[in-house]
Amino acid sequence: FVQQPSDVVVTIDDTQVPVLSILEASWEPGVISVLSVTVRTPPSSAGMFPIRLSTASGAQSSFGIFEYYETPTGVAVPDTASTLGVTSHGDEFNEIRVTLNNFPFPDSAGQVSVIFGEGEPCVNCIS
Repeated sequence: FVQQPSDVVVTIDDTQVPVLSILEASWEPGVISVLSVTVRTPPSSAGMFPIRLSTASGAQSSFGIFEYYETPTGVAVPDTASTLGVTSHGDEFNEIRVTLNNFPFPDSAGQVSVIFGEGEPCVNCIS
């Protein structure tokens, strides 16, 4: 049974990566049915890479694809607005456009959460 990071081996693109923690593991006799681990990814360029998770003994393993992204960056234009919605851009629509670079394209707006400062997520602010 998988109980500690040393019980798991994770390989990304033929490079073994350190397993930092086990977040979730469920077990049925002889079968690991769910395994969620935290790993430190190796420095690499963006792209799709084969991943293999296995028990330390190699008796059980699973294969998949790991997608690695460059560090996302964001730019807001204009970069300031008052609490009344007046922007430094001076446009009549009082809107801010946020552009994210090196970020995976979401399937829907529901997968995106916008939070200003330490506040609550913005509701109905994505179109």
